[in-house]
Amino acid sequence: MSVVSETERAVAAALADGTLNEKDAGVVEALLHVAREIDSLVDGINGAGKLDNVSVPTYLKFSEALGLTPSARVKFAGALARAAAQSKEAGGGEGGAKGSSLGAVRRAAGRKEG
Repeated sequence: MSVVSETERAVAAALADGTLNEKDAGVVEALLHVAREIDSLVDGINGAGKLDNVSVPTYLKFSEALGLTPSARVKFAGALARAAAQSKEAGGGEGGAKGSSLGAVRRAAGRKEG
């Protein structure tokens, strides 16, 4: 197993379930670049012989931004539940309210709509 192969698997699942779409391609590629960097480390040492203490935190930040971490999924699910509750309280039903609720959730979670 490698970080790259597991990242590709996670990205494929996120594309399949709608968490990610083609608009996220650039950030996904940046995440894969960092994953390749992590896979190239030997005992935390990069090809230049220096300790790499930035790749893993950077990888986690990109993963979080893409909604690929457990905490990001919990945050998004909670925001979705709150938006659904607010929509019900406001008298919104299915249909049009769903789109506006999703937009509100994405904004609350710091993600772009679309």
